Amino acid sequence: MGALLLYILKSTICLILFYLGFKALLSNDTFFRFNRWVLLVGIATCMLLPAIKIQTSEPLLIQQPIIHLEKMIAGEETVVTYLSDNNPEVNMIPVVTPAKMIDWGQIIALLYWAGFIFCLMTTLLSFRKMFVLIRSGRKLQQGRYTLILVPSCVSPFSWGRYIILSEEDYEKHPDEILTHEMMHLKSHHSIDLLFMECILWLHWFNPAIWLLKRELKDIHEYQADKGVLTQGVDATKYQLLLVKKAVGSSLYTLANSFNHSKIKKRITMMLKGKSNNWARLKLLLLVPVGLIVLNAFARPEVNRQLETLVQSKDKETPPEEQQDMKSFFKTELDSYMKKVEPQTAFEPDEIIAFMKKNTEPKDLFINAKGDVLLNNDFANYKEKEQFLGKLQDLFEKSKKPVSFYFLIDINTPEEATEAVLHLVKEAFDKRQKVVGADKAPFLLFEDARNNKNFPRKVSMAQSSKKGTVYIIQNKKVVGVINGDVADYKLPDFSKDMVTIQPAGKDVSSSRLNSVKDMIEKNGFSCQINTSVFKNGDALPPPPPPPSPDAYVAFNYKNGGKEQGLIVYERYLKNTNEIDKRFNSIYNDDISSVTITVYKKAPDGMLDGVEKYLKDKIKYDVEYIVKRE
Repeated sequence: MGALLLYILKSTICLILFYLGFKALLSNDTFFRFNRWVLLVGIATCMLLPAIKIQTSEPLLIQQPIIHLEKMIAGEETVVTYLSDNNPEVNMIPVVTPAKMIDWGQIIALLYWAGFIFCLMTTLLSFRKMFVLIRSGRKLQQGRYTLILVPSCVSPFSWGRYIILSEEDYEKHPDEILTHEMMHLKSHHSIDLLFMECILWLHWFNPAIWLLKRELKDIHEYQADKGVLTQGVDATKYQLLLVKKAVGSSLYTLANSFNHSKIKKRITMMLKGKSNNWARLKLLLLVPVGLIVLNAFARPEVNRQLETLVQSKDKETPPEEQQDMKSFFKTELDSYMKKVEPQTAFEPDEIIAFMKKNTEPKDLFINAKGDVLLNNDFANYKEKEQFLGKLQDLFEKSKKPVSFYFLIDINTPEEATEAVLHLVKEAFDKRQKVVGADKAPFLLFEDARNNKNFPRKVSMAQSSKKGTVYIIQNKKVVGVINGDVADYKLPDFSKDMVTIQPAGKDVSSSRLNSVKDMIEKNGFSCQINTSVFKNGDALPPPPPPPSPDAYVAFNYKNGGKEQGLIVYERYLKNTNEIDKRFNSIYNDDISSVTITVYKKAPDGMLDGVEKYLKDKIKYDVEYIVKRE
């Protein structure tokens, strides 16, 4: 919801600036068709500008108010930061927010949706009234259009291919009114109003969009009036008719009414001479406004921000203290796992699965430079209150207990690791005082990658002769390709730019290009970094998964794609994991099952797999056994 509110806020700023610019520059010109398209394209542009992502080399002063509003909407403690190359110091102005007594974000969201629904219902009711009137009137076909005559006194209007007017107006002023409404229909003004109505649903609170809609309807009337006069209708007679009909009112927000707009302004526009063609160039004055808005919505590059972070002056913390803190979290984690599942003995690679099931895991990574990535968001642990605020925000937004997956890069400064661990413990302490120890246990998990002797390069045992290629996104390794590119299955990750990088000099350019082609065929943007992957390029890659004990392939009668099932010995002891995968690929038309058992598989593996499959598949299929 915060992202939607932020988008609405940005587009509101654009619409207000656009209305002021249009009103000052073009609203009095007689380029009715030109002005109509300026309004429509301008409004559409205002809706698209907030979605354009631009990065600047360093934060600009004009960006600070938008950044401040973003943090307010996200509910974070606001710290306005000014960075520059000329001034290496970081000036931070904390904005203290009061204790959260009322969830203002939720209240604003409820009010917004209430207004949205009200405007939507108003539009639907207007539609209903209009079509009830259309069905009740007498119909006369007028070429491509249908004339609806109603006995009641109603202000003439048009919509789609219908022209609606009273029997009295049809008898007394058929030529002027019909010609006027036909001009609306020929110009497809109904589509403009429908477009504006959709924007109004999103921006019902914004006076600028209501004023822009009025400007557009005025231009519609100017176009229709001009069309009437060019058909040879007497100007004086037509203007008197406008004055006479001005006493009526329209109840249909989506229709073009004959008596709409200020009569004086319409008559003035009829009598006004044609504007100079060069006056259209005034539109170019809005271009700098658009560029300023784009810069205000831009964001500084993360790398640039990190370069200007304040260097820590703390003394190095002895490794013994860091180890004590790690032992504390390990003890607390073991205690929590035994409490939740006392009968289960967890292997190291199963702890993450346990945490995903019972908690809300958050990433907490530190690289060799001491930079911290907290749940995919850069955080400066040296700014203690800001860092604690981010941790508390994660706690408050989580429905389950929060756990942290702690990953330390090779050669990470000891003081950085110790400081982060202490801050995490302090954040847990504060959370426990609010919700209790049971709802906020100390949960922080490390794995083998935190070993400071973790090799800088993938060992030859883990790499194929073709060479290892890392897939990196947002400074994080999201995949490692060791074998054939064709056999590699891309993991799930975002649509952001992907970078591929070789693990060593033995990786050929043709292999890198093959990986790039494979990634791009899957719909991702990809670039190649030919320099050898080294410490600091990204967080350390995950270790390759252990070799499976067996592999099961399913073939289907209807020619469907072959599906596979990887089996470990432990899966046969506790079948929860294999059950999920089996249920996702199982159906009733399996023709054959191929079971491949690998050399390192323990004794009895084949019998266990066959028993599991025969318990699950209740009809006759062909079983094929292979050993590799």
